[in-house]
Amino acid sequence: MWTVVLGAALALAACLALLGYAGPRASSGDRPDRVDASLDPADLVLESELAGVDLAAAASEEELGRYQTALDLADAACVEDRREMAALAVHGARLVERRGGHTTALEVLRGVAVSIPADLAPLRCAQIVGSLAALMTYAE
Repeated sequence: MWTVVLGAALALAACLALLGYAGPRASSGDRPDRVDASLDPADLVLESELAGVDLAAAASEEELGRYQTALDLADAACVEDRREMAALAVHGARLVERRGGHTTALEVLRGVAVSIPADLAPLRCAQIVGSLAALMTYAE
């Protein structure tokens, strides 16, 4: 029974993500066990790499800010570190592309963040990325 309820909750959250619901804003500073990674210059490189995968041109500061926010939200929701989450997001976007859909790593990160209720965070997010990729593929 709980499996059905949790599955339905994740499906609803993924649908909300696909419809553009941004959910509550959180940052890694909201959790005392995490260091505020947004101050780390290495993250700017990570955000630029992610934007480079999604965009055909160089990313603007505003676009990089979107990736930073998405990584912050995923950082609060997932036990994986920022680099692992970035790799999972790229992998999820590529899965959707291989199946004939279209999404970006940014959309995958946002979907993961809104799929996990704050009271359950942090969770392992690799399987959630796979589920979101399946939902994003067939939602179009």
